[in-house]
Amino acid sequence: MNIITKICSACGEIKPIDQFRKRKDSKDGLRGECIPCSHIVLNERRHRNPEQRRAGDKRYQEKNKNKIAEKRKDKYQKNIDAERERSRIKSALYRQKYPEKTKISHDKYRSTLKGIVKDLIYAKKYRNTHKKEIQEKRRKYNIENRDKRLLYKIKNKEHAAEKNREWYLKNIDAVREKNRERSKQYHAKHPEKSYASHKKWVENNPERARFLRIVGSKNYRNRKRGANGRFTSGEWKELCEKYSHTCLCCKQARKLEADHVVPISKGGMNTIDNIQPLCRSCNARKNNKTIDYRLTEPPSQ
Repeated sequence: MNIITKICSACGEIKPIDQFRKRKDSKDGLRGECIPCSHIVLNERRHRNPEQRRAGDKRYQEKNKNKIAEKRKDKYQKNIDAERERSRIKSALYRQKYPEKTKISHDKYRSTLKGIVKDLIYAKKYRNTHKKEIQEKRRKYNIENRDKRLLYKIKNKEHAAEKNREWYLKNIDAVREKNRERSKQYHAKHPEKSYASHKKWVENNPERARFLRIVGSKNYRNRKRGANGRFTSGEWKELCEKYSHTCLCCKQARKLEADHVVPISKGGMNTIDNIQPLCRSCNARKNNKTIDYRLTEPPSQ
């Protein structure tokens, strides 16, 4: 005969057998008290013997470490949003209650390698997600503290110049592109003023203007052809001075042109280490051959 009900030994009520826990050493294979009553009995017992309870908990945790960790992980994954919210509330309450302890613990963690890396990742993430907000704050601060910033630059002139230089070299392509766009806009808006200013500058700096024309036209043409790299007028000037402003092929002092040792059409780079100064006729004669006049003797004329 199957038993479908049982009397609870604690509360005396008749309850279905699914309200009782299993017990191997009993006659019917069930505990005497129902589940609600067993909770009450267990809690009373635990409160009467706190040391015994702690020792029992510790033994259980040591014995079932993996099981407990797996159970917690499953619970967390099932209720991830609620668990995160609970953790945030718990952390906020703890910080309010123990601000000094929290500060000491936080500083200690941030001084470790893991804390430093985490801070850097968080800072980078914050900068990317709040880019416009940060730029607006900086702009506002710079306007409000213009005198303060100017005074700092005067006091720390060399440091400020070095910092500006580093930033410029880091963002050189973006800065040049921005300057080109600005110049185009200004020239379109004020063509007469722009032309007069440029003409005056060329008259006052003929040598510099000549170098800029050579370098600028070379860089422009090679950029259009999809060549990699670029060289400055300063680098071109130094190269010409190194060879006493003479053509490396015919050894005569003539107007020089920047020639690519390895031609762009053959995969050469548009950088100063691939440039040699040649006159127009020698450059035209060389055409698209790969000849390095910096290392070899000039051919017999």
